[in-house]
Amino acid sequence: MMSDDIWSDIAARLSPSAPVDLDALLPQDRPRPGGWLEREVGAGWVAPARAIWASRPGGAATIGVRVTGELDNVARTAARLVAIATERNVTPIIFTTLASCGLERFGFRVERLSGANARQQAVCEAELMSFWDIVIVIDAAQIGSLG
Repeated sequence: MMSDDIWSDIAARLSPSAPVDLDALLPQDRPRPGGWLEREVGAGWVAPARAIWASRPGGAATIGVRVTGELDNVARTAARLVAIATERNVTPIIFTTLASCGLERFGFRVERLSGANARQQAVCEAELMSFWDIVIVIDAAQIGSLG
């Protein structure tokens, strides 16, 4: 589980402003480095936000939040998730097939569902639910009803 201090840090970063996509400003013919997952572990590369996703104390719940389309108000959704995480002592894990759902910039753990079709994506989601010990998966559209 994330500590209350971490949720305060995420809440402090909430803003309706979106960051500038620096990759879009680079020349298209310039080679781009791979992401951190593509680099060798032995090369000394450290996963981003490791402190945020450290081990959870026993007994705390983890929920999945499915984002299937562009969110109307990403900052409001992020703020509501922070409130839920703090009030109910849960850690939300975001499931999406989108290249970017918008919640990444606030520091939420976002898991991309792989698979060419809905069935393969459901298998991927089930594996992630087992890995993260997720007790429930809700649609992002339902977040407001958790109040």
